[in-house]
Amino acid sequence: MPALGFAAQDVTTAREALILVRALMPEGFEEYLAQIEHGLDDPKHVAIVKLTWAAGSWDPDDPRIEELAAEVAEHFIADPSLLPTLSGLQDREDGRTRKELLTRHGEDERPGWTRLTTLIEQKVRAAGIDVR
Repeated sequence: MPALGFAAQDVTTAREALILVRALMPEGFEEYLAQIEHGLDDPKHVAIVKLTWAAGSWDPDDPRIEELAAEVAEHFIADPSLLPTLSGLQDREDGRTRKELLTRHGEDERPGWTRLTTLIEQKVRAAGIDVR
């Protein structure tokens, strides 16, 4: 991430998130990591990811979140293979709870993330793409 221009705080948050993913979804972690790595060679994808990280510090009611959610959703709809999914949770009895923990990770430090993530997920689902 540093080589791609991400800030030190973003790298720390990503590392913490990956540790949490591995703890909550050990059976699907390698697949999830491969999905993330898949997009790192695509400059447009990296730029989209950077925008989503920046939006984390925005107020959840910031109107830019709706605009960014539409842009990010269009990006994933155009190439669903870039959308990291939590498929390792789908067969777990407590999968919904674990997904909620992952979705809300970092929410206190980045309040715009939860709303942004929710909007992106709604738009991608509306396009018929399975978001686990």
